Amino acid sequence: MIVFIKNNIKITIILLLFSSLVYYFFTRDISLNIKDKKSPYYVNNLYLSNNHAYNQLDRSEKKAYDYMFNALKKSKQSITISAPDFGCVDSSTCSYLLQTLYDAIAVDQPGLINFSSYSWILKGSELTIRFTNATPLKFASEIGMLRIERIIDSIKRKTKNMTDGEKVLYVYEWIGDHATYDRLFTFASKNQSIYNVFIKHNAVCAGFSKTASVIFQNIGIEAYSVTGFMNPGDSVGHMWNIVKIEDKYYFFDSTWAASRNNKDAEDYYFGLIPIEMDSYSLDHPNWYPEVSFEPLPGVLN
Repeated sequence: MIVFIKNNIKITIILLLFSSLVYYFFTRDISLNIKDKKSPYYVNNLYLSNNHAYNQLDRSEKKAYDYMFNALKKSKQSITISAPDFGCVDSSTCSYLLQTLYDAIAVDQPGLINFSSYSWILKGSELTIRFTNATPLKFASEIGMLRIERIIDSIKRKTKNMTDGEKVLYVYEWIGDHATYDRLFTFASKNQSIYNVFIKHNAVCAGFSKTASVIFQNIGIEAYSVTGFMNPGDSVGHMWNIVKIEDKYYFFDSTWAASRNNKDAEDYYFGLIPIEMDSYSLDHPNWYPEVSFEPLPGVLN
């Protein structure tokens, strides 16, 4: 009798798992219909990069970008390279190169769901770069990927019949509703990925910007993640977005929503009001289209 009950429990568990898999694979939409999965810059179905930052790099920077990006795709923890091969001859040039590469990969590849930050050390001619992920567990990252796909599919359905302005407002409020600004570990190295926003529900500006870029592409809004500063003289960088509405481009900063989490706060919607962001400055203005500081059409009016 006991054996019979145990067998029934096993069969029930197997059937439940099978049913869950059937439901998952046959009742969801696929995120992006990416045809060119053989592209060397394909990461996953969440986001397809057009390499707009990569295309602005010089030859040695592109070479270093490719090396670093391929290591991230393979989930490597660190890489060691010959610094002179990439035009990096001392601490100053290495620092500039690696910051440029980080910025380019961050804005080009927000679909790297787990990648948060990096650190480096130069010994002689050898440059070692260490990568920091939101989670060190590959299994957790893979499960997180499935969860993120489901969430984005839900967002696609909910925004299907919205205008572009309504979609922009929806994404802004969605981030404010589903994630908070990580004030406890503001300068931590693990809170700058979309994994943090979708799965851990707390992040800093980089995580919010990358999340917005991924969602926007999936719902048909042209958008870019950007790096820079909120105010002249700031020592800490910032990351936000540029979005396109009715043939013009505008700043979009969902960090305001995520750091307030209260739609009644006076400054909750500042990240959708261009005049409130007129002090922002871009690190790499040549990477992006020129923005307008007129009110975003169809968003708050």
